[in-house]
Amino acid sequence: MEQKKIDGEKQQAGGSPAKRAFSLAGLFSKQQPIAEKLAPLVKVNERVREMDDALDAALAAKSYYTAERKEALAKIAGMGHTAEDIAEFALSLGKYQGRKNFANRAGLFLSELCNSCADRAITLHLSHLDTPINYLGFRNRKELTVIGNAGSHFGQENEDGSLSLEGNAGSFAFLRMRGGSAKITGSALDYACEEMENGKASIGGNARHHAGRMMRGGQALFNRDVGDAAFEEMSGGNAIVHGLAGENPGRGRVGGHLTIYRNAWNNGRAQHGQ
Repeated sequence: MEQKKIDGEKQQAGGSPAKRAFSLAGLFSKQQPIAEKLAPLVKVNERVREMDDALDAALAAKSYYTAERKEALAKIAGMGHTAEDIAEFALSLGKYQGRKNFANRAGLFLSELCNSCADRAITLHLSHLDTPINYLGFRNRKELTVIGNAGSHFGQENEDGSLSLEGNAGSFAFLRMRGGSAKITGSALDYACEEMENGKASIGGNARHHAGRMMRGGQALFNRDVGDAAFEEMSGGNAIVHGLAGENPGRGRVGGHLTIYRNAWNNGRAQHGQ
């Protein structure tokens, strides 16, 4: 009697194996419509998708400065892209690193996206990239912060915006800077602040050779050492070096104000005024 009772309870709980299998199949078959209903809930950021398509086309084009790129950027701006959109797009750039012209064109493209954005403050996280991007902050007019290393020409021709790089920069940082403020927390390679016209620039680490070459105006602060031939042919502006300078600082200088601290050839402070 007890065995029959147990068997009866099993049948009530699940029925025969065939019935249970049929029941499970029916259960899973009902999940497909649920998945289809959930699919539309996964939102695609159309502005970021447009950025992605535009950069892909720009990398493939023979020249960066094409009418198609200009039209694509105008379309993105018309969609009202935000600082968050640009930050999201920047995080996806790793997939393009192997493409030809990536370093130059990605930097120019990001700079144009930032300048055409309605938001003032923009932060780009680029420390995940193996290839540093060139021309970040080109003709910048925003409050742009870059976290990670930058390639060459960081902040070139910075206009009235503020730039901050939390990392190191390649050559020609702040080339022909026009105004605003710009800083690098790390070091910079050759020709930092070359042909600087106006604004305030600072480099927290070392700057290699030819720093401040042909400066015409503005203020450049170097918190550590500069390499050889710094400030050669300088004609204006104010340059301050808190570390050592390499050989021949200020060679051919005709103007401006240059102050160098802790220089080996003077055992202290060397000041070169007009």
